Amino acid sequence: MKNSSFYTLAIAILTICSCQSDPKQKSGSSKKVQIDKMVSRTCYLSTYESDTLVLQLEQKASGKVTGKLLMKFPIMPTNDGTIEGKFVGDTLFVDYTFIAGSNKKKTFKNPLAFLQQGNILIMGVGVIETSFGRSYFARDKAINFARGKYHFNVTDCHK
Repeated sequence: MKNSSFYTLAIAILTICSCQSDPKQKSGSSKKVQIDKMVSRTCYLSTYESDTLVLQLEQKASGKVTGKLLMKFPIMPTNDGTIEGKFVGDTLFVDYTFIAGSNKKKTFKNPLAFLQQGNILIMGVGVIETSFGRSYFARDKAINFARGKYHFNVTDCHK
């Protein structure tokens, strides 16, 4: 019986010691935080029939691209959200996280692709697949930029 009490006490002490914070990390120590500085900001506007899309891109020093995309449609709810992605060659691949209309409780996430031709970005059309709750462009199907109806031209950035 004495041995089982000893083992229980030893396990309790080891558990307590292992749960303590890492002694190397002091509360006053500062880690260097790398800030991904913005290299450029470009704003774009696309109109097609009665649709209006406003895109703001911020390119970071790391190559990452972030920004905002607002899609206004006459007979559908407005999509308002953020984008995050990167350029692969002349194509920008992003995830668009947005809310539709006034429903702020439900967010959606879709992949988008833009082909850069000079100062113009063309939104591509492609087959989207979903796996484990994540949507992405089908790997075996090409994204068609010729069918893209949204051509974004550079415009002034409004705050």
